[in-house]
Amino acid sequence: MKNCIRNMAMFVGVIFLLFLIACAPSVKATDPASVTKSLFDAINKGQAEAAASYFAEDGEFIWSFGQPKGVQKILNYFKTNLIPLKTHVELQDLKVDGDNLTGTFKITSTWFKSAFPNGAPLYKVSGVVQGGKIKSMMWSSVK
Repeated sequence: MKNCIRNMAMFVGVIFLLFLIACAPSVKATDPASVTKSLFDAINKGQAEAAASYFAEDGEFIWSFGQPKGVQKILNYFKTNLIPLKTHVELQDLKVDGDNLTGTFKITSTWFKSAFPNGAPLYKVSGVVQGGKIKSMMWSSVK
């Protein structure tokens, strides 16, 4: 009987621990590498709102196809440009120095596939992430 009670208590304890882990609030990463990877992941999933949420209220996104400033304009840009074209960004490398980041990525979309039939072009990414939010991010083509 003692063994049965002890086993039951252990079982209930394990279930309770699993419940606590499942209910724990998720913590959003704030380091520049994690924020950048999360942004790219949201773009790849077609989630404009999630992608824009990584930008600071006064953040800016600089690219040759547009330069929206402010989180609402960035959201609108993502909704009208990146997401409808089924944009996919594949990070090649990323280096972080404090709040600053630099790296390269390949980009594809419905437009890029027709414009670059021989493969996805390589782009540079640079930016500043402070307090888990992107203050500025620039995408520029690698010549």
